[in-house]
Amino acid sequence: MKLSYARDRLVENYFWTCGVFHEEEYSRARMLFAKTFGMLSLMDDTYDVYATLEECHVLNEAIQRLLFGNYQENTTISKQNSSGLINYSVVIYRVPLICRWDESAVSTLPEYMKKFYINLLKTFQECEDSLQPDEKYRVSYAKKAVRHEAVTSMHALSSKSG
Repeated sequence: MKLSYARDRLVENYFWTCGVFHEEEYSRARMLFAKTFGMLSLMDDTYDVYATLEECHVLNEAIQRLLFGNYQENTTISKQNSSGLINYSVVIYRVPLICRWDESAVSTLPEYMKKFYINLLKTFQECEDSLQPDEKYRVSYAKKAVRHEAVTSMHALSSKSG
C-alpha cells in the first residue's frame, strides 16, 4: 500500500521477524508477523506524522469497533487427590471464534485513511485465511493488540497536544 507520508519498512520488518523466528518451520509466522508489523508501522506514521488530531480520533474509533461473536468455551478440569478426597477445580476459557472489524466504519474516515483501514482489514483477513480452523482464534489476539496500540497512540498524541 502506498501512502506518501509512510516509511517503507517491509524488508526491515521481515528481517526483524527472521531474527525472532529463524527456524524453517516458522516461515508462516514470519510472514504473518511481517505483515502485522508493517501495518503497525503504517499506523504509527499515520498517527505521528500525517493525520490531524481529529482524524486520529476518527481512525481510533474505527479501529476500536471490533466485533466479537461465537465464543468457544474450553474447560480445564484438574483433580487433586489428597487424603482420599477428590477435589475438582474448573477453569473455563472463552476463546472468540469470530473477531472482526466493523467494515462500515470505513465510511467515517477521510479518503487517505480509507486505504489504510481497508488494507488493515484485508491484512488480518489474509492472516486468518492462512490458518487452520483450530488456529484462527489466534488472530483475535493480534487484533486486540492493534486496538491497544491505537489507544496508546491516541494517549501519546493527546499528551503532546494538551
